[in-house]
Amino acid sequence: QRHPEKTSKTSGQMDNMPHRQLVPRHRPGDKRNALRILQLTDIHQFPTGATEWYCKGKGRLVDFVKEGYSSARAPALVKSLVASVRPDLVIFTGDIIDGRPFGANLQQRDRMSPTARDSWREPFLALIQPLLDTQPPIPWTFCPGNHDDDDSPWSRQDLLQIFQLPGCLTPQATSFNHTYTCGFSDHAVYFYL
Repeated sequence: QRHPEKTSKTSGQMDNMPHRQLVPRHRPGDKRNALRILQLTDIHQFPTGATEWYCKGKGRLVDFVKEGYSSARAPALVKSLVASVRPDLVIFTGDIIDGRPFGANLQQRDRMSPTARDSWREPFLALIQPLLDTQPPIPWTFCPGNHDDDDSPWSRQDLLQIFQLPGCLTPQATSFNHTYTCGFSDHAVYFYL
């Protein structure tokens, strides 16, 4: 069964996205050509160049270097996973960007600046770049977690801009509460985010 191309929000609460046809990846030895999804979660990307952050919840300074945190390794990990799994779709499910270190050292007036409210973009783009570098690019989508905007200079509403980044499967989404189908030919998988 096919979904209509675009339906309005049901009861004003959910976006229904159009069906998206995916391009099957060539995987030698895979005779079933099954839909392969890579779910990535809890990456906790920190601001580029950040080395520490005062964590209110822990009541102490977190030294990224001493404690082994590194946002620099995450894009390489995504690239390695994409090369190994060869997914048809990637779903980022929460705590991809950790908003706490982004906002921790900003004064209240600086937290509202356009630069601060958009500071999630560079680390997120670094994570999706390995997906965009494949041929054809691997589509992806996103569902936020509690730390993506936790104590950050951006709001959850600001994070809706993520759907406008290159390669996103659901660029029409106007909320994080949406549904879509995707698959090969007439076979579809239903997703409720």
